[in-house]
Amino acid sequence: MVTKDASSKILGFLYQMQRALYRIFSCETNNTVIGIETADDVVEEIRSENENWQVFFEQDKHSIQNNHQPYQDSSYNLWHTLHIWLFFIEEAREKYEKITYCLVSNKTIKKDNLAYILSQAKSDQEIDAALARLKEKGKAIYNGLKDSSEIKKTIGEVLKYQDENLKFLIKNITLLSEDGTKSTQDPKSATINLLHIPSELIQESENIYKSVFAHMINECICAWKQKQSVQLIPQTYKNLLYSELIARKKNRFCEQSFYKTAYQEYLKKDIDKKHLFIDQLCSINKSEEHINTALKNYWAFYSEKVRLESIGDIPLDAWQEREDILYQRWKNEWTKYDLSNVTEDEKISQYEKIYDSTTDISYLPDLNNNPTKQPYFTQGHYHFLANDNTNEFYIYWHDKFKKNEEF
Repeated sequence: MVTKDASSKILGFLYQMQRALYRIFSCETNNTVIGIETADDVVEEIRSENENWQVFFEQDKHSIQNNHQPYQDSSYNLWHTLHIWLFFIEEAREKYEKITYCLVSNKTIKKDNLAYILSQAKSDQEIDAALARLKEKGKAIYNGLKDSSEIKKTIGEVLKYQDENLKFLIKNITLLSEDGTKSTQDPKSATINLLHIPSELIQESENIYKSVFAHMINECICAWKQKQSVQLIPQTYKNLLYSELIARKKNRFCEQSFYKTAYQEYLKKDIDKKHLFIDQLCSINKSEEHINTALKNYWAFYSEKVRLESIGDIPLDAWQEREDILYQRWKNEWTKYDLSNVTEDEKISQYEKIYDSTTDISYLPDLNNNPTKQPYFTQGHYHFLANDNTNEFYIYWHDKFKKNEEF
């Protein structure tokens, strides 16, 4: 059983990862590195053309409680974050030309909260006022706590820092509430928009995001297992996205695996199961099990044909070309057998051999110059041709089913 505390931690971790992926696809320069659990929850480092570095230190706080304020004045989250930033502030000022300290939350932070007030202070006068508010709030909270409490110790450490460092920190704090995206959407939705997925793949947006997101999580896990820091290169993920889109575009021209097709929906509606191709299979003594499989393959092919045609990427002549190829293969098989002067039983045996060799599962002709991989797609296509004796490429497995014959 997952406890409430555990679920909150898991959601918080996933939120942090979503924020990192958002930064990866929202960054505007190739000279960017995204760190996760390095100097902060998420760290974005940007190298400028003059070789100077800019950094965004990001603290991410996620909450599923309706009225929860992750950065409320008396919260350990707020004071611990300030303490961490102050502890490394001199080191950071030596390394980076520009520093931004980001307080991120999926909640709206109230305007009278200390975190909000600190983030709004930009002028010297505003910074002085915010510093006074910080000290006033800190002392009031400090005096009301037990000496043994962890937050009291943390507030005490924050208030010990010199005004110069406190003012620098206040000046460079920014509050990114309501998920901290430009669109105010949650990081996942905002990132999906940043992927610029082509319209023909828009229905696969969720799965494309999941694929890229999973890659990032896996990269983090691999690094942490080796006790290495996570340093993500945005271009790597842009390349991954490109490969994902190309692969999915190619899939639009290919058949799905058998169990991903909508064959079951068609099979349920096919109450009578009266089909010409089934009569043909019965005429050459195919077993009931084989016929049931053939019916499934027929509907699997048919459902994929409907799906691929609805997408509109495969022209009509591509289907006709494939049907011509199947027809010619079938016709060639017939020429291998002499059906004159043989008994009816011998005929049936030869008809069955023609059927088996024609529909061999290893034969997988292309569709629109794209390879096919699923045997059902070819076998079902043959059943499709054998099911319509008005089709130009109609085929039969017993000569009594030739065109213009009485059945």
